Amino acid sequence: MEALALALFALFLGLNVYVLGKARSVSVFLLMGLSYNYLLHGYVIVFLHETLGFSFGGYWYDGFPYFISYDRHFWAAVLVSLVFADTYLLAWVTLLVWPNFSSKPESSRVYLRGWPLLALGAVSFIIGMMPWVDIVVTYLSDGESAYLAFKSGEQLGAYGGLLKLLLSIASMCLCILAITGIGISENLKIRPGQLTYIFWGLVCIGGMLFFSSMMALGDRVIFLEGGLAAVALASFHGVRAGRAICLLLVLLIPLSAIGVLREMKDSVGLSEVIGEAVSQVVVNAESRTVFSQYIAMANRVEPYPGGSFTYLGHILVPRFISEDRPDDGPYEHFAAAADLPSRTGWGMNLMTDLYVNYGMLASAIGGLLLGTLHWAVFRFACVSLAGQFIFAGLISAYPLCIRSGIPGLKGMAMSMGLGYLFYVLSSRGMLSKAARA
Repeated sequence: MEALALALFALFLGLNVYVLGKARSVSVFLLMGLSYNYLLHGYVIVFLHETLGFSFGGYWYDGFPYFISYDRHFWAAVLVSLVFADTYLLAWVTLLVWPNFSSKPESSRVYLRGWPLLALGAVSFIIGMMPWVDIVVTYLSDGESAYLAFKSGEQLGAYGGLLKLLLSIASMCLCILAITGIGISENLKIRPGQLTYIFWGLVCIGGMLFFSSMMALGDRVIFLEGGLAAVALASFHGVRAGRAICLLLVLLIPLSAIGVLREMKDSVGLSEVIGEAVSQVVVNAESRTVFSQYIAMANRVEPYPGGSFTYLGHILVPRFISEDRPDDGPYEHFAAAADLPSRTGWGMNLMTDLYVNYGMLASAIGGLLLGTLHWAVFRFACVSLAGQFIFAGLISAYPLCIRSGIPGLKGMAMSMGLGYLFYVLSSRGMLSKAARA
């Protein structure tokens, strides 16, 4: 079993090299990196620790709720993960040989309208954040993180999900403005029109307020969504490598610090926070959901045929319109079957959810379909500015989609729709440099 897993991992690396060489796109590189992080990285950490003695801290795989042992269930879970990851890449490899395919969009300079994006981001942030202020103050006064309350959203009832969506909109708007504004892309520019200095001052203030709010809420995924969308959009217009690397280093540490602060029980100094944040850049908590596959196999979670798709059908209607939801959804089924307390089942990723519903074959087919969808949107992005915004939305939703199981596909569809909304707002009346000439 170990030899087969190592062979499939070697195939995974080879397929990545081929896809990246053929696509030649930073946005595809982001997708491949995210796929590795959410599907395999946790197992690689365990393997390096058990076989080579590299110490990454027990927090990773022998703490609650993921009690991972280096046993046959470990290797069986690795095989399922590799089958999903390899079939995902095989879809890309097969479709990238499409005749006349080119990953290079037109190189003419594009100007986006800045004020509509700033207005949408500001309004979304104010409306989305205000109801959380009292909750955050209450938790911070008690020396606790508001993350669990924010994650469940139960204190705000039916409107919790809508408010989170507004914060995601704010994140994407502000990050697109900020990353485009610093000139990470050669041919994608913001055109604020009049009051240029006021515009960029408001962008800076909005960015600081947003980051502070995410730090208080303990949520880094919403912040990550905006950053991924902005970098993916810029990647189609000539990314300046030096600025991109510096920006990546500047953003990763604060992003990791959000998770560090929400999990620390005692007060610590700034140096300790920074040190832990740096270590989590390599060993990040986002990788833990891959262990849900181990839990499913080691605890012999009963099959849940079609249950996740039924639940997805129920949640397509927003909660503030209809609060009728099944009491026993896929997450609760997973948590109960694995003998975990309620709410810990939210760490079941897409691969595991497919496996629990229909088995190994479903995981392979799911990886193939997901890869086909991603390639199709990428191909559209290579020939259309609207497609670039939609692809940016798809990438921004990848972390939430892959770690939230089949119901997380709803979030991916919504983010793609948001990408198109941003395209409409920022490109109306827009002219390329070539067109104006």
